Amino acid sequence: MKLVQISNLFNQICLAINQANPQSSRVGFYHYGWYSDVNTNVQNNWTGQNTVGVVYPSVQLLYPTASVEIKEKSVKGTLQCRVIFSDLQYYNNDASVNQRSIIEVQSDLEDLAVNIFSEFNRIGRTKDYQCGITTPISIDYLSDAHNNSLVLLDCGFTIWYIWDCPIYPADISLLTGDFNDVPPPIKDLEQEI
Repeated sequence: MKLVQISNLFNQICLAINQANPQSSRVGFYHYGWYSDVNTNVQNNWTGQNTVGVVYPSVQLLYPTASVEIKEKSVKGTLQCRVIFSDLQYYNNDASVNQRSIIEVQSDLEDLAVNIFSEFNRIGRTKDYQCGITTPISIDYLSDAHNNSLVLLDCGFTIWYIWDCPIYPADISLLTGDFNDVPPPIKDLEQEI
């Protein structure tokens, strides 16, 4: 698994949830990037050129922090991740009125988050993906952050993954001139041209 595959898996899960629930619990927008992109027309697979802005509820995988363990022919790693689930309070995407309170919107976002994370673990732990969430998920409940009437769940967790290690062998003895010594010489090779 690589970072792009992990993001694509979240994206695919969000799309599949939409197909399974055409009337409720839909995801209106998925994006990998900065949280401030919530106010930017970001092109994605759901809105094409995105002339309409973010459609809610939205799911955003923020840039993670990685810890990678590299051995000779295996790479394992963890990603410290944050996923932000957001939805509108008091109105819908089409500007019609929706009287859900903050806690009701947060409750709906909790259901969506649990569903997405559960599916990520179910699908990710198969031999085709080899990844999963390893820690309990911390959730910060927020509202009116970045936009008025925007309700948020800020979820933090760790993902483990196994990465196929690219193998580009380095045969030092085949190098020319001063560069083919094994072990390396004690003079600075950067000075050799």
